[in-house]
Amino acid sequence: MSMGKDSNLVKLYIDIAKEYKDSILDSAVFYSQKSLDLARKVRFPNGEAQALSYLGEFKEEKGYRQEAIRYYKEAYNLYNLLKNKARAATM
Repeated sequence: MSMGKDSNLVKLYIDIAKEYKDSILDSAVFYSQKSLDLARKVRFPNGEAQALSYLGEFKEEKGYRQEAIRYYKEAYNLYNLLKNKARAATM
């Protein structure tokens, strides 16, 4: 796959995860994790940061506070590296 196709697939997994957020939270976590894994594999840091952010949100909703904090911290650090202060501020 090319970087364009890979980054689009990362975004698609995130979109699928968001669709499951209010109905099947385990599926939201699953697709967020798929997005994170692929983003890391293809070195797509914006997608990685977004996937980390959603994993934090979904883990927090499931009651896994410590895991959520870890994901939020990773997303925060990555957003700062990317100089995306607006997104970092939401972590």
